[in-house]
Amino acid sequence: MRSKDTTPQTSLTKAERLTNMTDAFAVVNAQKLASIKKCTVVLIDDVITTGSTLKVARAALAPLLPPDTKLITLALAH
Repeated sequence: MRSKDTTPQTSLTKAERLTNMTDAFAVVNAQKLASIKKCTVVLIDDVITTGSTLKVARAALAPLLPPDTKLITLALAH
């Protein structure tokens, strides 16, 4: 779940994007999500430029130890 509002990424550099997304996602109720340890998790991002959003979202899930995480994006920005 998104845990804080962030500045739109479009005008930021790669370093600024990573900083901008720091702590942007958090697991709200880990006990309810305990079954995630048995699931494949799919994270979807509309546009990937540096991968910052997916990287931070995936890191937020890491303590739950999902066995597999798939990352999907709909478009690649240059």
